[in-house]
Amino acid sequence: MNSEKPGDWQGPVFILADDDKPAADRIASLLYPGTYFIVPVTNPRHVLSYAKRMKPNAIFMAEPISFPKGGAQVLLRRLIDEVGRPVIVLVELWSPELAARWKGMGAADCLPHPTRSDQRLDLVRSKMQELAISTLPGSRFASAEGN
Repeated sequence: MNSEKPGDWQGPVFILADDDKPAADRIASLLYPGTYFIVPVTNPRHVLSYAKRMKPNAIFMAEPISFPKGGAQVLLRRLIDEVGRPVIVLVELWSPELAARWKGMGAADCLPHPTRSDQRLDLVRSKMQELAISTLPGSRFASAEGN
């Protein structure tokens, strides 16, 4: 995806750890080219080695992620202990309580997973369309409402 090598890049370098390859590729394509060098790592077992070798500005880690013996919580702890770079957790179902929990475990921040916003919008659009159709004159819902 990125033609430059991190050592040649003058801007910030970020690792994007996400075992959902299409999601990782989409995020990387939205953020690069431009200001950032994004390194998508889609095999969770390689995240630590990439982070140690590349010394990124930060690691963005999707949750859930398939990391042995504990998933994202174990990977977070190891990244903090062994790499010492900020880790931002990307969650699918964000809430203030969940963000506080991840921060309490040592994450620098917890944000909604960015590719999930389009899926959420698509669900809302589908529901709006469903409701719009169901309220057309002659539909079951419209006649029950007296329209």
